[in-house]
Amino acid sequence: FDPEIVEKVYYAEMKTQIKRLTKCDDVVILGHLARDAVAADRRGKDNPFAGGGNGVNGYVSVVHTDFRMEKAYELARRLSKGDADKRDRNSRFMFINAWRNVDSKDPIYNNTLACCDGKTVQSVLPCDVRLPDGKTAQQYRLSVAEAENHRWFYFPHMTKEECLYFVQYDSDPLSPCRYCFHTAF
Repeated sequence: FDPEIVEKVYYAEMKTQIKRLTKCDDVVILGHLARDAVAADRRGKDNPFAGGGNGVNGYVSVVHTDFRMEKAYELARRLSKGDADKRDRNSRFMFINAWRNVDSKDPIYNNTLACCDGKTVQSVLPCDVRLPDGKTAQQYRLSVAEAENHRWFYFPHMTKEECLYFVQYDSDPLSPCRYCFHTAF
């Protein structure tokens, strides 16, 4: 839970792995969230999207994506810091989550991560989530009416040696899955 260690050690590991997996030119780490239902303060439990005041969040038990297309492009433009004019405007970008257990001895027994197979998703529903700073997280949710069509994968008993990478947004319109719906359960 020490942000300094996470930024020095974990960020470097994630950059190396994401470059290796995607063969991308550049990796920018947006930040990290520490999740622990016991250690999270009231704010982190009440709205785990918002971030706890003590730096620890609760688990998100609603199926969601982290970005909608508009917000993804807005963030990509902001992160490019003017370099977008120098690059091909049609360059592909992706936002990728890395999910990992940070406990050295115990695997994850509850609040396990589940991801929906994007090929089984027919339609998405826009959803705005209010954050304490007055901002809004723009996400997608799934239709309950289509739930029987959705295929799920979960990752029980994850250890510190395991890491799951999943796409939060892919700008390639031909990508078979541009979002990964996920939840803790």
